[in-house]
Amino acid sequence: MSAKTSEDEEAECCTIHAPIERFGRAGRWVRKTMLEWSLRGMPLLVAVQSRRTPGWTKFFHIAQILGEEDFYTVVNCFLIWVIDQKLAFLFGILLCFGFQSSNMLKNAMRLPRPAVPPVKPLHVMHDWSFPSHHSVNAVAMPWYLYFYSLDNYNLSTQTFCAFFCLTSIWSCIIMFDRIYLGVHSPADVVAGGLIGVCLLAGFRFTHLDILVDRVVATSLGNAFYIVPLWIIFLAAAHPESGYPTLTRSESTCMLGIVLGFVCANCHVTSFLAPLPALFEQGVPDLPVLTLLGCVLARLLVGMAVLLLIRGMLKTLLRPVSKALMEAFGLRTFISSKLHLTTVTFYNKRTYQLPENYGKVDTCGVGENARDSASNALPEVLRNRPYPPNFTDDHFDCDIPMRVVVYTAVGWAGLEGIPYLFYCLGI
Repeated sequence: MSAKTSEDEEAECCTIHAPIERFGRAGRWVRKTMLEWSLRGMPLLVAVQSRRTPGWTKFFHIAQILGEEDFYTVVNCFLIWVIDQKLAFLFGILLCFGFQSSNMLKNAMRLPRPAVPPVKPLHVMHDWSFPSHHSVNAVAMPWYLYFYSLDNYNLSTQTFCAFFCLTSIWSCIIMFDRIYLGVHSPADVVAGGLIGVCLLAGFRFTHLDILVDRVVATSLGNAFYIVPLWIIFLAAAHPESGYPTLTRSESTCMLGIVLGFVCANCHVTSFLAPLPALFEQGVPDLPVLTLLGCVLARLLVGMAVLLLIRGMLKTLLRPVSKALMEAFGLRTFISSKLHLTTVTFYNKRTYQLPENYGKVDTCGVGENARDSASNALPEVLRNRPYPPNFTDDHFDCDIPMRVVVYTAVGWAGLEGIPYLFYCLGI
């Protein structure tokens, strides 16, 4: 048998397999097609990046905050403590669906970020690309708020017109932001938007949200037994990424928060009847500045308490989780302490599909990468190690810890902290 050449070893190292291959020819066809569609969008990305300016770049760096988890956390807390607890509960569930569906697809497909070169991304990304979860949530979340308000609040026509314009701008900015920054292809963004439409339609227009709220509120605790089983199933069914990313941890956090919301709403675990949000008690007859001060005080105090609870529980439970898993002989790692150096942008030297996929139509992307003057990888890929593929047989100690921590955070946000506001008189 002939010895492997260095090129053969390099090709073997950068051959990326994916869980979707378990579906045989159909799975390989879907993955290959999505990769080709992604590469076909490179000319648009190059055209956009050729028109970047310092002003627009700064704007889109700031605008991406509107699609981050931290921003949605603040929005959900604002809904819980100020606007409408029922809306906040349903908003949190839909947000969980958005993260879960997009992250499961990312790990199942394992498709790369835009090709480097020709794209020059403004952010280094450490997870797979398809679909864009920013785009999923950019469609599902703002428009859910709009349609829920349209059906439940008696607002003026002018207010709804302003809300419609704000929602449209919010969605479009986040989706275009991913293209401008060079971190997603148009295929990723369009696919994410379509998934967001499907989630929104399935949750709102089939009245699934009303059914979920009714079951949780009136089932005398049955939901407390059903929902954890469903959450365990979703966590177990979540595909691995093949090497360290934070997608599974993100999904676990959202599942934990939903479980905490369910605990706060169920009669079995609810110690006290949840206090209504500030505006659910009727708009307080207070001067505008006093009312704004009350809202701001609720947000600052509530967020500080949530951060304290989260930090304390993580510190206490992480070593416990690790010790228990190792006691059962499991090989472990801690995802939050990993230094994520592996980046997922496409380059023919660092990403290839297995041979049984057949020839991939790259539309000429990266064809001259090996013939460059320095014959070196671009800077964004230079320190990229080949995927160690160890997460498939190692267990993340953060997963069980995050379920417990974020269940406590969800419960405290919906039930515990409103009573703190009552005691503080805010």
